[in-house]
Amino acid sequence: MELIGTALKAGLAIGTGLFVVGCSSNPPTQLMAQAEYAVEDASEPGIREAAPAEVALARDKYDNAKRAMKDEEYERAGLLAEQAIADARLAEAKARSERAKQAVAELMDAIESLQAEIERNQMNQ
Repeated sequence: MELIGTALKAGLAIGTGLFVVGCSSNPPTQLMAQAEYAVEDASEPGIREAAPAEVALARDKYDNAKRAMKDEEYERAGLLAEQAIADARLAEAKARSERAKQAVAELMDAIESLQAEIERNQMNQ
């Protein structure tokens, strides 16, 4: 009885392992499409200028993912595509941060100008 239980467990483990291996041999086409769109979005002029290193890294990883897809290294392609997406999102976040910093600097300049004008008006009264 124990022998049957052990054999059943081993069979389930082997079946599960084959299923996992089978799943990883499928091309990550959806992930590749997401990576392509993310890299394209990050390549827009404002983002590319604010985060050139991150955009270049995202593009390199996406290019490597495409090569891995051609070589049928699907697990590697999927990992590289995920990394490309993350790098592209980082570039976008960095660009948003730079735009926010610029907006704050412009507001600070406007506030200083208004304060100076108020002081001049108070002195003229």
